[in-house]
Amino acid sequence: METATPARYRLLAHTADMGVFVKAPDLDGLLASAAQAVTELLVEPGAVQDRRELALELEAAGTSELLVRWLSEVLFLFETRHFLGRRFQVRTAGGSRLSAQIGGEELDWERHRFRCEVKAVTRHKLRVESTARGWRAFFIVDL
Repeated sequence: METATPARYRLLAHTADMGVFVKAPDLDGLLASAAQAVTELLVEPGAVQDRRELALELEAAGTSELLVRWLSEVLFLFETRHFLGRRFQVRTAGGSRLSAQIGGEELDWERHRFRCEVKAVTRHKLRVESTARGWRAFFIVDL
């Protein structure tokens, strides 16, 4: 009968999440800033140029869900079209609809320094709220 050899490895818990806190005077600015934050997690800021414009419209059940859908769409554009946004012009209606113009360009591995993969925007601890000073949000991304 063979005896087990002592383990030569250890399993360590690792969190692969990042929390993002965003503030803006209005909901439009909050959503634009949140998209900028996600883009800056993907690549070094400043190298992305405003060469092409994409338009999109979204609808959701409320402001929190609108934030998740919006950021998920920003990630989807990166994953499927390799499109990076530099300029995010957002217009909301009723806190549940959004139309946006995104100025940016396709990923160029020679100019854009990749930082990390953002897999998803989660709903864990998600908060979007209007305050006397404007809007604020907290969301967690899965890296």
